[in-house]
Amino acid sequence: MTASVPFPFIPEPLRFSLTGTVATWDALGSWLRIVERNLWVAPGVEIAGLEPGATVTATGYQEDLTARWIVTQITPA
Repeated sequence: MTASVPFPFIPEPLRFSLTGTVATWDALGSWLRIVERNLWVAPGVEIAGLEPGATVTATGYQEDLTARWIVTQITPA
């Protein structure tokens, strides 16, 4: 008789899409704040024209280990 070994459940990362006005943009630290949420911008994401006061839609995922919200795309709203 063989026993089944449970396969570890690996959840999909939490995905988000957030539209709002950029309150803070820290180019050196690659993070921004929209709607009271700090977001870290992944390397290679186009950030031309990103500045406080701009209204944008940021999409991405929540990182497993740190729970940081990582932006993978920014588009003008």
